[in-house]
Amino acid sequence: MRDEKIDRRVQRSRQMLRDALLSLVIERGYESVTVQDIAERAGVGRSTFYTHFRDKQDLLLSEAEWAALARELKGAAAAASGADPLAFTLAFFRHVDGYRQVFRAIAGGAAGSLVQMKLRKVLKTTVRNALSMHRRGAQRGVPLEPAVEYVVGALLSLTMWWIEQKPRTSPEDINGIFHRLLAGFVEPGVCKTAD
Repeated sequence: MRDEKIDRRVQRSRQMLRDALLSLVIERGYESVTVQDIAERAGVGRSTFYTHFRDKQDLLLSEAEWAALARELKGAAAAASGADPLAFTLAFFRHVDGYRQVFRAIAGGAAGSLVQMKLRKVLKTTVRNALSMHRRGAQRGVPLEPAVEYVVGALLSLTMWWIEQKPRTSPEDINGIFHRLLAGFVEPGVCKTAD
């Protein structure tokens, strides 16, 4: 029981620090936020911050948060289990929409590049698994890895464009646009899995 209390306390501290970072990034931009700012906003000491994270980049790229996104997308893909291997994209767009202000605040800076690299990694795994599970044949001779790169590149490019758009397009609408853009590419028989 004691370990469970400690674990909950650790989770709560990490969440408070993460929330503090995100709110400060929206207000001031990532580059101007310091560890001291984050600790003060979270209502904890710097030592508490350093107990959990090396620096603000470590907090921004915390594996626990990215693993949660990967699980969410995997769950969305599994729940669809229909003919569409990319059914998880609506969950992805909804997730991004929840962090739209943060993405806008970090776009174009070093933090934005780091976040895009993490997103790319999560999406490549998700897309690879989704396309592999649908066991596409060798029609058109497109190997799996180039297909994964193509889909992830298109998804990220459209996402970055979408974040900046005003008036705001809904996640459902941008998801529909994404699927219409890829129509004919990801269909039965397009991707062949590696032997």
